Formats: sequence, C-alpha cells, structure tokens
Amino acid sequence: MKHALVGERVSYHRVTGREEAETVAALTQHAVQVLRHDHRYLRELQALTVDRGKVRLGIPADRIGHGLFGGLVHSGDPAPDHETLTSLITKECVFVVETIDDTRWDHVLAGQAIQRAWLTATRLGLAASLITQSLQVPEVRAGLGEKLQLPGFPHALMRFGRATRVPKPSPRRTFVDVVRQS
Repeated sequence: MKHALVGERVSYHRVTGREEAETVAALTQHAVQVLRHDHRYLRELQALTVDRGKVRLGIPADRIGHGLFGGLVHSGDPAPDHETLTSLITKECVFVVETIDDTRWDHVLAGQAIQRAWLTATRLGLAASLITQSLQVPEVRAGLGEKLQLPGFPHALMRFGRATRVPKPSPRRTFVDVVRQS
C-alpha cells in the first residue's frame, strides 16, 4: 500500500500512535460539526443518495457508511465521543495522502495515487475507504498538516483493512438509460 501511495510529488503519512489518532479524531469531530450545518454540502449529499425503491439515480442511502469516521456526514448522524473515535483510529490502518504543493496538477496526482492504492488494495483482497469530506473544511485540512507536521498538503485520509461484511452492489441504470446514439 505504501508503494502505491507514492508517486510524482505525492507521498503519504501513516497515522500512528494515540497522539496522532487523537489529533485526527478532534479534527474530524470539528469537521462533522461544520458539515452538519453546511446547507450546500447537505444538498449535494442528498443529490448523491436516494432512498430504496425511488428513482434509480445515485447511491442508495442504506449503502453508504454513515458516521464520523468511515462515511459521509448526514445532519442527524450520531457522533461517537472523542475517546471512542480515537480508539477506532488507533486500531485502524489510516494514511494521509499528501502532495508537495497544492496546485490543480497536485490534486490530479493525488487522485492518481489514491486510485493506485485502491486498486492495489482490491488486488490484495483488502477493503479501502476514502475520506475527503472532512478535508473540505479549510481549518481541518490546515490543522491536519500542521498538527501532524506534514511536509506537504493533505488531500485525503485512506483506511485499509479486511472487510467485516461485503455490501450488496448498488443498483445500476440500464445501458440505454446512460448511452445515447446520435
């Protein structure tokens, strides 16, 4: 996984130890409080999810991991307390994907590294989880870089491990619904 996360201008930092886990937990909890009140974020999230049985667009709401660390933040999600969240992060394999600069090209390169890592995890039979929502809060992204003393700019948190359950596939639209002949 480490090899897959390294690329041109891209590197990683593995979150290790209780102190770093507490830092990530505190910043993530702050992001949840901000995102729960961000109407633009909540509207976008609603557009990406659908309830089962309704229009077959988007991801069914029951297929998305909810919660503070491992899913999208919904307005009514319960949040684990700081100690519980810190304990979860301490037990997991969590990486911060970072780049040496913050240009558009760096964002592309970070995305390529994330893709390589996700595909590598799949090839190895591991589960991967990508967390970017919390880093959309500027003070969280800056705080993560500063408090973990990262040499670069953080773009995402990635979790790797063994899945405890395999979710059902999301419903797909038919070929004719998405392809037009001209």
